Amino acid sequence: MIDVVTQRFMSQVALSLPMYKRRLVEEKRALDARAASKGLALGGWHISALLKTHEEELRARASESWAALVRIADVNGLASYDGIREDLKRLMDQAIAEFLPDIQESLAAAVARSSSVRGTFTVDVCRREVLQHHHLEIDLYVDGLISMKSSGQPVNSYVINGPVGMVQTGERSTGHVVQHAGSSDIGGALAALEALRKVVRENQELPAQKRAEVLEIADACEQQLSRPEPNKTMLGGMFGILCTTIQTLPAAQPAYQALRAALIPLGLPLP
Repeated sequence: MIDVVTQRFMSQVALSLPMYKRRLVEEKRALDARAASKGLALGGWHISALLKTHEEELRARASESWAALVRIADVNGLASYDGIREDLKRLMDQAIAEFLPDIQESLAAAVARSSSVRGTFTVDVCRREVLQHHHLEIDLYVDGLISMKSSGQPVNSYVINGPVGMVQTGERSTGHVVQHAGSSDIGGALAALEALRKVVRENQELPAQKRAEVLEIADACEQQLSRPEPNKTMLGGMFGILCTTIQTLPAAQPAYQALRAALIPLGLPLP
């Protein structure tokens, strides 16, 4: 079964990579424009922000890939076996290795434009942190598989098509929801996203740089939602980053709850 999971997962990684590259180009272009508008082009703030943007891109790619790997493993009924931890860690390590070259090249090229910056900028520290984090996630995931196996309780899997509010099928069951969104569902999600964006723009609790970053992620979500075939793996990762930030803002809660409800028909649950 791990062979099937490996094949599906690496295909997902290969298909996602061109979209990830385009996203990074868009993020870097937006950051360049913002720095230029502030008269800070290629200064210390701009270089620091470029490094952070590339690190966040690596984290997002890893997070979205882990979500895809768990989904593929669950759909294919992957069960615990000797060596499963090492196999899953190997897959995540391989995915992150696939993501690194264009991120490193993009960062090096961006920093090289500045005549005042010396030294080499890399995302190597971030890479180590990302690997450690996802190795822990894999350990926890496999612990859950072992617990289910030792309990002797079957793991039921259900594939459901259509709008779903809540599905409860019993203890230790998993549900895989395949939902087909119409234009009204997309429109509702875009409207809810804009309402949330308005709250973030006006909220002063977030530092200006963090607020700008959140708005950039919201813009990227809008672009993806507006496509004929939105990449739900990418959207899931971006919305996850978005909600992690806005959940700390009391003023954003009504807009967040509205967005959460609007994304359910799209098969994009938020916590």
